[in-house]
Amino acid sequence: MSEQQTPDPHLTVLTQEQADFLRGIAVGVVKYQSGGLRPTTDGTAVIDHRGRRYPLVNLAQRIRGLPLDQWPEEVAQHFGRMRAGSQGDEGREELLRGTRLRLLAADALPDGGFHYTRPVADGLIAALALDTPTTVRILDDPDVEQGGGEQLWAAARANLLADPVERSWVAGPTGAPALLFAGESLFVASLALVLPEAMRAAGVELPEAGALLAMPTRHRLGVHPITDHLVVDAVNDLGGYALHECNTGPGSLTPRLYWWRRGGLEAITVIDEERRELTQRPPEPLLDVMRALAARTG
Repeated sequence: MSEQQTPDPHLTVLTQEQADFLRGIAVGVVKYQSGGLRPTTDGTAVIDHRGRRYPLVNLAQRIRGLPLDQWPEEVAQHFGRMRAGSQGDEGREELLRGTRLRLLAADALPDGGFHYTRPVADGLIAALALDTPTTVRILDDPDVEQGGGEQLWAAARANLLADPVERSWVAGPTGAPALLFAGESLFVASLALVLPEAMRAAGVELPEAGALLAMPTRHRLGVHPITDHLVVDAVNDLGGYALHECNTGPGSLTPRLYWWRRGGLEAITVIDEERRELTQRPPEPLLDVMRALAARTG
């Protein structure tokens, strides 16, 4: 297979040739924005002289269907929006009114300046993002201090829950049901941070055993409430869904499957980075729940 056909190991939706072309454009744009200081790239992102990362995965997913001659303009506009959205000159009331909780990959932010973020589970953190008509900006430490700390977190929670979202029950390949939250909003997957309220708005009370969650992209959240033996099938169905949707995007977040219980999230998926393999390994407490539900059915 030639380089023109071989998928890039980092930007897997593109061929190696396409990915190299995209990285070259992105490096040139960031270099121009940095006053001529040449950035580096680690394959999945461009890194400027200050160490700030500019991820390329979602950009690659968005432009892959466009003719190559349109890529330079699209990349320049993308980074222009990112730069315009990072000025940070909003007042406190604007921050309280427009900020929402945002679920992010643990490595999505550069080192330094985001100490306020909170760990959620393996591979995930909770941050605060300002949603404006033109861009979405992840807030930094000074923003959060200006917004009032805990008051800003509370406002972000309320604002997220007030956003409209599409909901529908779907059946996986084995028939296991899941409630799918979907939409164009960048905050759909972030509903995992307010799951009981989000499910209650759909007329569902979460059971004592909790639920399985897939958050493959920022636009998708799949939930299987654990009530019967179908949880075994749901592990396979939602696990496959998470991997496929995360790989294809747009807005990839995580290929992992999680177990939500009593407000906490625990990863079920184990990732072997060296072999690039994913395995579903439910923790022992979840296995106990699954065995009990299977025995009740039998």
